[in-house]
Amino acid sequence: MKLAEWVEVVGKPARAICTELGVPWQVCWAQARLESGKGTNVLAQSFNFWGVKPRFRRDKTSITGHTHTVRKLTTEYGHDGKRRRVEADFCGWDSVEQGVRGWVAFVSRSRYAGAAVLSDEPLRWIAYVVGKGYATLAPGKYTRRFRKRLVKLARKLPDVDGLAPPPIDEGLARSLACMDREHPGPSRWAVADFELQTELRRLPFEEITFDDQEITV
Repeated sequence: MKLAEWVEVVGKPARAICTELGVPWQVCWAQARLESGKGTNVLAQSFNFWGVKPRFRRDKTSITGHTHTVRKLTTEYGHDGKRRRVEADFCGWDSVEQGVRGWVAFVSRSRYAGAAVLSDEPLRWIAYVVGKGYATLAPGKYTRRFRKRLVKLARKLPDVDGLAPPPIDEGLARSLACMDREHPGPSRWAVADFELQTELRRLPFEEITFDDQEITV
């Protein structure tokens, strides 16, 4: 799928839905291009541009609202950091809009809830979500790969405001290094939560002032 077509068919609906639901649309765009082979792999045919796997509630209903599954080979990284090719089931939807909402539901689960406070900072958002288990690849490698994809998209789409990412600053680099030292799983999740709290303390506070108001009794 050519980029101009992809923006119309996938990008614009994704941006509208993500903005509505409070998830950084830049992440949605970059992941969709990164995980789907630019919209060419078999999952993209089922409107799964993000490699989302089925997840269920306690009552067995689908969290992501997927309508069917697609089984395919995928690459995962074990605790030893080595790549493995395994077969897995992935979500399938019947439309782009269903797919985007399913992806948003997936990344809005309780495990990733802390990312909500980083919605204006796509790089920190993705670093935290990956640290909490979205991908088995080390958060540092994933975030840098993700940033490169955003940079390429921004160069090809110069008229799209807000797409170009900032550099990875010292604070984020530190957080990524801390998460990378842990194996995928609970220990990395704990570090991701700690680093999130550290990052929040670095963010500037916004002073809120109120105009004097006359009160009439």
